[in-house]
Amino acid sequence: EDEQDNFFDPEEDFIDVEKKDDEDLKDLIVLSPPVSSTDNIASLWKGLAPSLLLCSNPSIHYTVFDLLKANLLDGRPKQNLSLLEAFAMGLIAKLTATLATYPLIRAKILLMVTHRKSLLGCLIREYKRDGVRGLYRGCNLQLAHTILKSALLMMVRERITATTHNL
Repeated sequence: EDEQDNFFDPEEDFIDVEKKDDEDLKDLIVLSPPVSSTDNIASLWKGLAPSLLLCSNPSIHYTVFDLLKANLLDGRPKQNLSLLEAFAMGLIAKLTATLATYPLIRAKILLMVTHRKSLLGCLIREYKRDGVRGLYRGCNLQLAHTILKSALLMMVRERITATTHNL
């Protein structure tokens, strides 16, 4: 049979624990992330708290966008944004969301790559060491990465929304 026909073979792709011997289980252990003797299993979840808090980023982004849109369209007979308006508002909204949440992004990365254990402790340490600048170190790269992409997303989203409402 052709190899492509067997691309997904449940018989080979899933691990049946009952059939595996000790040698196969050793292979699984080798694939797991390293945990030093001073760490415990909780260290595998070090970035979870900031990741959960970072769920607020899209909420802030869409809320700011919707507020800007409502203010601009207030009293306007045409209830659609131009492409340029949607782009500008998307850019401003993502800039706001990223600036509001960037210290959490930084803390998440620091928690994951250092031996620090506390989100709050990490933020306090960065602030004491370098002030606000320490909390926002690397923010320019994050902004460059996200705001243009997000502005384009909002522009396309508004065009799709306008088109579907006209159907």
